[in-house]
Amino acid sequence: MRIYRWLLRLSPKALRREYGAAMEEMFARRLAEAGHESAWRRAHLWSRELAGLLALAISERFGGVARTRARQQQQFSASKAGLMDVTSQEIWQAARRLVRTPLFTLTSALTLALAIAANASIFTVVNRVVVNPLPYPQSDRLIALDYGIPARNVASGMNSMAWQLYFQLADHARTLQNVAVYDTDAGTLTGGGTPERVQIVLATPSLAPVLGVQPASGRWFIEQEGVSGAAPVAVLSHGLWLRRFGADRSIVGRSITFNGVPTEVVGVMPATFSFPDSRTDMWMAAQSTRAYASFLFNLYGVARLQDGASVESARTEITALIEDLSRDVPNQRGLISTALPLQESLVGRIARALWTLMAAVALVLLVACANVANLFLVRSETRQREVAIRRALGAGRRSVARYFFAESALLSVVGGVLGFALAWVGIRLLVAFGPTSLPRLEEVRLDIVTVGFTIGLTIIAAAVFGVIPVLRLAPVAPALHEHGRGQSPTRGATARDSS
Repeated sequence: MRIYRWLLRLSPKALRREYGAAMEEMFARRLAEAGHESAWRRAHLWSRELAGLLALAISERFGGVARTRARQQQQFSASKAGLMDVTSQEIWQAARRLVRTPLFTLTSALTLALAIAANASIFTVVNRVVVNPLPYPQSDRLIALDYGIPARNVASGMNSMAWQLYFQLADHARTLQNVAVYDTDAGTLTGGGTPERVQIVLATPSLAPVLGVQPASGRWFIEQEGVSGAAPVAVLSHGLWLRRFGADRSIVGRSITFNGVPTEVVGVMPATFSFPDSRTDMWMAAQSTRAYASFLFNLYGVARLQDGASVESARTEITALIEDLSRDVPNQRGLISTALPLQESLVGRIARALWTLMAAVALVLLVACANVANLFLVRSETRQREVAIRRALGAGRRSVARYFFAESALLSVVGGVLGFALAWVGIRLLVAFGPTSLPRLEEVRLDIVTVGFTIGLTIIAAAVFGVIPVLRLAPVAPALHEHGRGQSPTRGATARDSS
């Protein structure tokens, strides 16, 4: 019996208090009845009763917790389902109210749509042009070679350089992994169709390694093709390849005629490559040698920093190399390096204008929100009696908030969807017909970041429109009293008419 009582203590106190004595009495009676039987029968009785008691203790200890959790989960699911039913009913009723007032609904939705479209469009341009890194591997190591002449009060902004300085940097710069120079030009492409005026870039063979890009088809220039007197070669842009040659892959290795000179096509660049801007149709090998390097400032430079080197250290070294060069080339004297990150060089001038435009359209959104909020206030004032009756019938502040938030959420979602559609159309038009002087224009497109931004604007608008009427709720009794006073003359006039 001591073993039985000890195992019984494993059960919860409530079970022992209610059934413990009866269980001990039942076990004692069964044990007495088995006293005249064999030892094997008594051992079987002991093992069966003790095992049952142990199973009961485990079931009550841990099974009770599981049952409690199951009941709590069932209650939570029921309350959650009830809340969803109430919310869906509020949204359905709000949709019916908005359909019954088409002028208010269209005015509010279009106002929001135009404001959200403007913000989403400008945000997309700012994000893709200013914020996003350049589409090159480790683009933070790319720098534009810029110069200044302090003796002539030119602090910076002189972005041209000479062939002599290029070879000086290519041979001696230790902070630069690679250096490239290029120039822009235009010419006439003939053969295989109507003559076409194309924009070209004359670049050193080192340009592709500096930027870390490879042609989609064929190859880039090799060092021998950048030497004076070498046969002219060209790499086509993806756009020119599609437009002029119909995406013919066999164009690589064939000869085209540029400015009357046969030129071999050695490669086609990817669709995403458009250095230095989207106007470039073709790249050709710029040719020069160290022995006959020009001293004229007619080239633009770009370089890739060595791993661990900084822009400041590169400036210091380039300035020192210019000073060494000026001993033999006098026109380099007084020149200092003001190199800057390539992204800053490409978008720095327009970045401030884009941020200003972003602030302007944000102000437009605020004005639009204020206008729609005023419409909501006027609409809520005409519904004070309906809201007061709801509250008098027991509706809490949360229920009234759902009443207003359902309308604001629906209007904001409609405005957000329309705004995103308008932004998509606007971005497509901007890329197709926008100014080619806008850097990185070909990279501008709607992406997941813009979608998130639009959803954020929609949620903010819904919150603003929904919370203002809730904050302006009038007390129940005065609202009903005001309506009663407005109705009493009519009732009195009706009574006099009947008499």
